[in-house]
Amino acid sequence: MEGSTRRSRLSRLSRRRSSDERPKILYLADSRDYTHMHLSARLANILDSNGYCVYFVIAIDVDQNDAQLNQFNLRDGLNKLFIQADYMPQYENVDLWEKEFINSKVPEFTRIVRYQAVYFYEALMHETNKSELNTLKGTDFALGIADIGHNPSGFAIFHQLGIKNMIATSATPASSPFYHFLGLAIPVEVPELYTARSGDGFTNSEIRRGGSQRQNENIREIKRLIQIYSRGYRDSFFRENGLPPLWQIIANVRYLLINHSQIAAYPRPINEKIGFIGGIAIEQEKLGMFWSKIMSDHSIQPDWDGEYEFLKNVRINGIYDINIQVRLIRATHSRPTLLSYKYACV
Repeated sequence: MEGSTRRSRLSRLSRRRSSDERPKILYLADSRDYTHMHLSARLANILDSNGYCVYFVIAIDVDQNDAQLNQFNLRDGLNKLFIQADYMPQYENVDLWEKEFINSKVPEFTRIVRYQAVYFYEALMHETNKSELNTLKGTDFALGIADIGHNPSGFAIFHQLGIKNMIATSATPASSPFYHFLGLAIPVEVPELYTARSGDGFTNSEIRRGGSQRQNENIREIKRLIQIYSRGYRDSFFRENGLPPLWQIIANVRYLLINHSQIAAYPRPINEKIGFIGGIAIEQEKLGMFWSKIMSDHSIQPDWDGEYEFLKNVRINGIYDINIQVRLIRATHSRPTLLSYKYACV
């Protein structure tokens, strides 16, 4: 009974806009990871403040408390729904996630790819979250938004709900397979996360030379990653649920918004599908603090003591962008238009 009461409390949906005729946006977020959730919360708040009707669906752990969610300062105008996700114990192992970022050749990497491809979809379709699913099924959404790396299964949900217009976000630089699925050319001069070496960013680096050993190594890694994701995105789960391969669904995403600034000098054309939104997750109060530190040449406060004491005497040149413009689709049944949001950031 206690669990039922708590679920009822967490699953409350703001109904004061039930008759709202504005285009409705379905935004899927996972509260487990602070970085990803923080970006999702900021974008959802921005959309709400600009007049959009946002249904913000948040996956939570059974034992999660409200205090953990309150830190994201979600606006009252958001239509918030909470779904319980079964975070399998083996995927809560910190060592497992560390291995994912160290080497893509470990077996755990493939298992994580498969897990992320299905977990949010499975959670929403579970009997426990039936009322939330029915709410979404009864709503006509013009646009769906989800994190492409952390929650790719969200795009399967959009497909299931008949949402044609989709935007992908990425709290960190996206992996090569996602650019591939979006139909974007992958510049082989840009090092993959798992094979990057010191000096790859220099204009005269070996990875820039066609046919070099370093570039060929990078090409092999990119191809292997694409194969891993392709296999994981077309396994039996999707067939059993009457879904096309996930990579096929992702191919229809309109835009990919990446949370970093466009400052790299790699020789590559920037496709119109990609939008750089680095700095948008910085709240105004912290923005002022960072600006003050850079412009006033304040001393740096080290994060560690002992052997890192020398950091106190290091001077850093700040790189900042003014008026980052975030373009989100306002998707309608007739013709999508663009919403422009200007944000000053460092």
